[in-house]
Parts: sequence; C-alpha cells; structure tokens
Amino acid sequence: MVYFKYRPEIDGLRAVAVSLVLLFHTDLIFTGGYVGVDVFFVISGYLITGLILKDLSENRFTMVGFWKRRILRIFPAAFAMVFVSLIVGFFVLFPEEYESLGKSSIAQQCFLSNVYFLRNTGYFDGPAESQPLLHTWSLAVEEQFYFIFPFLMPWLSKMGKQRVFPIILSLAIVSLLLSEIFVRIHAPYSFFLLPFRAWEMLLGGIVCFLPTPTQRYHRLMEILGWTALITILTVSLTFKPDIPFPGLLALAPCLASALFIYANSNSATNSGRLLSLKPVVFVGLVSYSLYLWHWPIIVFYRQVKCFPLTVWESTGLILASFLVATISWKFIEQPFRLLSNRISLRNVLLGNLAVSLVLICLSTLIYKGRGFEWRVPSESLRFAKFRKSRDFIHELTPVQIEQSQVPLNGDPNAITTALLWGDSHAMAIAPGLNLACKKHHFRLYQATHSATPPILDMVHLFKSGLNYEGPRFNASVLEFVKKKKVSLVVLSGVWEWYANHDDFEEKLRKSVLEITDSGAVVVIVLDVARQKVDPPSYVSRKSLVRMPVSYQGLPIEEYRKDNRKAETAIRAACLDLPNVYVVDPTSIFLDEKDRWRIIIDNDLMYRDPVHLSLEGGLKLEPLFSNFLSNISLVVPSGPPKD
Repeated sequence: MVYFKYRPEIDGLRAVAVSLVLLFHTDLIFTGGYVGVDVFFVISGYLITGLILKDLSENRFTMVGFWKRRILRIFPAAFAMVFVSLIVGFFVLFPEEYESLGKSSIAQQCFLSNVYFLRNTGYFDGPAESQPLLHTWSLAVEEQFYFIFPFLMPWLSKMGKQRVFPIILSLAIVSLLLSEIFVRIHAPYSFFLLPFRAWEMLLGGIVCFLPTPTQRYHRLMEILGWTALITILTVSLTFKPDIPFPGLLALAPCLASALFIYANSNSATNSGRLLSLKPVVFVGLVSYSLYLWHWPIIVFYRQVKCFPLTVWESTGLILASFLVATISWKFIEQPFRLLSNRISLRNVLLGNLAVSLVLICLSTLIYKGRGFEWRVPSESLRFAKFRKSRDFIHELTPVQIEQSQVPLNGDPNAITTALLWGDSHAMAIAPGLNLACKKHHFRLYQATHSATPPILDMVHLFKSGLNYEGPRFNASVLEFVKKKKVSLVVLSGVWEWYANHDDFEEKLRKSVLEITDSGAVVVIVLDVARQKVDPPSYVSRKSLVRMPVSYQGLPIEEYRKDNRKAETAIRAACLDLPNVYVVDPTSIFLDEKDRWRIIIDNDLMYRDPVHLSLEGGLKLEPLFSNFLSNISLVVPSGPPKD
C-alpha cells in the first residue's frame, strides 16, 4: 500500500495548485486555474486516507486525535481571516455587501459556506467578485468530508482490508456519475455540494490502496509524473469558466494529480524532484494561508479600485497575498499546530467554540443591522441605488408573445402603434422611448428578453438568453407585429455580440425586410458605450472611501472602435431599404472632451457597465421625439384590437 510518509513533492504539488488559483483569480493567463481546487481535493483525500490507514495499522487511531489535528490545522488561520475581513469590510463595503458578508461569515462558522454560496451566488458570476468569503466554499466541502470519512474508514476496516478498496472505489464512481449528471441539469449543485465532489477526495484516497511501484517501473513512473504535471498545466491554460464543470471534465486534473502522487510514491521522479525544490516546497507549506488570504485581498482591492486589474496590479496582489500568507503561516498556523501534543481536545473545542461564537455574534449584528447603513455617506447611497433600476424589465417567453401577453405603455388610447423589440439593452432604452411615445401619442408594446437578438432565425447562446428558443420568440414577435398592425418597430440589442455571427448582416437584412413588408417603419438603435467601470459601484465606492472620481466616461474613439464591426454591418444591411432608419444615441451623452459620460446633472447614466439607468434611458427621449415628429407613418384606419 502507498500511504503515509512526508513527501516534499506533495507540498510542491500544493504550490502548483495554489499558484493556479491565484493566477486565475488575478486574470493572468490561466483561464482554467480554478482546477487548482480540484488538485487540492485529491491531495487532501490522499493525506487524510494515508494518516487514517497508518494510525489504524498501528492500532492508535482515535477520532479525538484526528479532530484535534484537523481543528488546530484549519481553524485558527481561518478565524483570523474572517475577523480581518469583517473589519476591512466595515470601511469599504456597501450596506448590502456588508450584510451579505455577515451572512456568509455565519455560514462559514457553521461549515456551510458551500450551501450558502450555492443559494446566493455562483462561483463564476459577476456578483461573486464582491464576496470576500466566497473561497471558503471549498473549505466547507473538505470539512463536511472530514465529518464523514473518519467514521467510515474504521468501520470499513473491520470488514476486512480487501473490502475497503472496492467500496471506496464504488463510492467514488457513484459520486462522479452524479457530478456528471448534475453538471448537465443543475450545474451549481455539482460545483458546490459534497456528494458531487466527494469522488475527488476519494480518488486521492484510492492511491493509498495501490501497490507501491517497484524500481523496475521507474521509467514508466517518470513518464507518468511528467504527463501528470503537463496535463494539470494544459487544462489550466485551456479550460474556461463556461465549460460544464466539474463532471467528467474534472477527471483530467484529478487523475493527473493522483497519478503524480502515485508516480513518486516509491522514489522521486525528475518531476517530483522539480517540485521538491525548497522555494517550491515553501510555497506549498504556506499554501493553506495563501489560499485563505488571497481572495479577500483581491476582492477588497477590486472594490476600491473598480477598474479591471492590470498585469502589474495582479502581480502586486499575488506578492501581497504571499507576504500576508507567510506571516499567517509563521505566527498563526505553526504555533497552533505545535500545540497538538500539549493541549486536550476539550480545551481545543472550547477555545474554538468561544472564538466561533464571537464571530457569529459579530456577524449577526452586521446581518441584522443591514450592513450598518449609517456608516455610509448619503451621497454614496444615492449613487448606489442607480444599480437597482428595474423599470421596463420584461423577460417575455415565446408562449407569452403567442398569447399576446405583451406589456403596453406609451399612450394606451392612441391609434398609432409602436413596438420595442430586443434584449436587455432594449429594456434600458425603453424609458426614453416610452416618454416620447406618450408625447407623440403612440401605443408602445415591449417584446424583450435578455441576450436574445431581435433577428429572425438567429440562435445566440448565452446563459441568460432564450438560446434555441430565440427563433420561436422572434417569429412570434413578427406575427404579433402583423396582427396588431404595428406602424413602428424599434430594434435594439448588444449588436457587438451578434455581429460576431457570420450571417449577422444577411439575417438582419432579411428580418428588416420581413418587418417592412408588414407595413411598419423600422428603426435600429445603435448600442450604448460599454464603460470600463461599473458606474454605480465606481462613483458610490469612491464616495464611500473618500476618493475622487477620475473616470468620467469612455472616449468616443474607443466606443467607435468597439462597435465598428457591428455598426458597419447594420448600415450595410439597411442600405437602400425604404422606411428603415439607423439611430445613433452618441450625441446625447458626449461631453466637451468627446467622452461618453457616466454622469449628467449629477445623475448616473448607467446601472452597470453596459446598461443605461432609468435616468440614462430617459435622456434619449429628445432623440426619439425628434424622430417621431419627422417620419411619416402609415396609420391604420382604426385602433388595433387587443
């Protein structure tokens, strides 16, 4: 059997794992660096199984000893990280963010971080970047595993050693199959929960039951060692956050980790010697503290900075994380681990329970106090509220369109009918179009769904879109236009996205022709600027931390560059077509320095980097009013029937 002895190359493998996670979180090359967590799971499973088997073979395994080592290994540094995060969060987080930090801190103390983040955010979602304790989900998975596995192993051992391996292997296979099934039907469950992650730790444990490779297989072990390392690095460079993960795809980094551990189990291979170099081993030794501290440091820096990280900033954050981790390892991790033989489990439990209760009480105050809104300047709160604009947010389905369940605004008593057709960017311009329609006596229908292009027969895949249902949705909207005898159709969307489809221009022209054949005038509204910051977060955060607002808006030349491909295709698609117009909203938002402003009259024009706020949408009213008053529409003889 291959089990426990100290092996420096495993600390080296830890160094690889934590480095990949850091590089992923700082946006440096490794788009699949999140697999570092899977490498950690395999290592953890191997070490825990090895320790238990060693103690069982010597008849000295006790749950008391096991848990005392685990508590002293894991809890003290985690307590320190949570406490510091609560203090720093007081100064840099908005009330709702600080309230969320309080709730996630309670979950972390109860070993339920993975369940909390499953229910409140996604690991790869934008809001995750404002969660300082998000990374503790993986610690919760391990802690839950530690609750079960130490009870399971002694019980299985009593059945005979020959039965332990097939049972653990079977459990791992079942967990892997469940992971693959759920990653297809409900991916967050597969990502966050123990039943779908247990196979990774069990895989590490399985290595302990394999026969130790003899010297005659050393060349094969050399090949396996290098293949394993190359595989881990390759998937870290090629995997993306949007792939179905973990599931079967996680087999690549997990099997590679297990193979590396096995290949070096008798004597070190060259790849093992590489990872046994002292600087690499030292990174592995501090890897737990490095994993604990790096994410809050990155989150809080991003919160204050607001802009995407530069390469130099990413490098600086990694160095800062390493410095803090080294201090944590030397003055928190090491002293507490040395206490293992000098302190009873009772005192360990009482001490940890006392600290945990203090953190839970403090976190409850933050949670129940709604993030202490009183600490935030009123101007900062006012700007933050711009992100909550939910006006004209209508996510319609094909069935609703087919049943004519379409929101009606504008002047409901008017004879002339307009329709706004598009995605979430269409929703954002709706306030200005609605106001213009009221002034000029147009009924205004709104047929919108996020990430769904208003283009017939086009399938655009995106997590918030209708995807393969998009063509049915758009066909239904066209039938609605004909049925209601709509006089004006306004198309709006993230054209920059859709222009990447090879047949964008062709399908847009066909769609416009179909609409004009129904008798309607078509207006295509060019997209708004994609700002480099999230304006509500940026402006309100600068107010919160008493820093000046230096970013005023995207320069017009950058806006034109970003949208050139889409605008060129749109104008080409509409060339020589009667009753088709392209409207450019740029002039409404430009300042004297040709920047697409984020603030006008002390109001924010955006609710996030790409969507106009209610106030921003209303700014477009003069543009639409000018258009409505200068076009000739074929008005039906009577009001359309609803």
